Formats: sequence, structure tokens, C-alpha cells
Amino acid sequence: WESGWVQANTSYKSFSPVQVNADIGLHIGLAGVNVTLRGNPVQQINETIDYNEHFPWSFGADYDHSYSQGLHKGLPSPILYVAEKFSSQSPCAVHRQYRIAGHYASAVLW
Repeated sequence: WESGWVQANTSYKSFSPVQVNADIGLHIGLAGVNVTLRGNPVQQINETIDYNEHFPWSFGADYDHSYSQGLHKGLPSPILYVAEKFSSQSPCAVHRQYRIAGHYASAVLW
């Protein structure tokens, strides 16, 4: 549906001054949001930086719960930052627009 990539120097973990060079990708689909974080190079700060996380919003799915699980798992800051923009409590208010559009598009395709 919509997707994009950006290369950034960003903090990797909360409350850490360590910066990594990474590609951050976003794919907004009918069933949810995929956020990708891939380091340039993949091995940095003694870790492998290669994540692809899915946050669903299809019928029966709870996006905010998926986001909370990501917080509890300790996902990297860039992934949580992007995912937060699509939560129902975000001031950006894009969650409702994309979710409803996804439901209608799925119904039309069905």
C-alpha cells in the first residue's frame, strides 16, 4: 500500500548515547504496519542489527497491545518511535485513518 525507506544515524537503545547507522523502512499494508531496521553494516556495537517487526490492525487484532509487547520485548528505539506514530493514542492520529481505509479496501477486494 505505502512504503518508504530512510538512512539515518540514530540512537539504538533508550537512554543510551550510542548511535548506529541504519536503514529504517516502513510498509503500511491492509493488515498492519511493518517496520524494518537494518544496520549499515549489520554488525555494529557488538550486535546484529536486523529487525522486521509487524504490528497488526486487522479485525480482531489490537495494535496498541502489539505495540506494548514491543516495549516489553525491548525493541530498538527507531522501531518503537515509528510504531508509536500509528498507535491509537498518538497525536498524529493516523491509526484510525489507515485502519479504516484498510478495512474498506479489504472489503472491496473481497
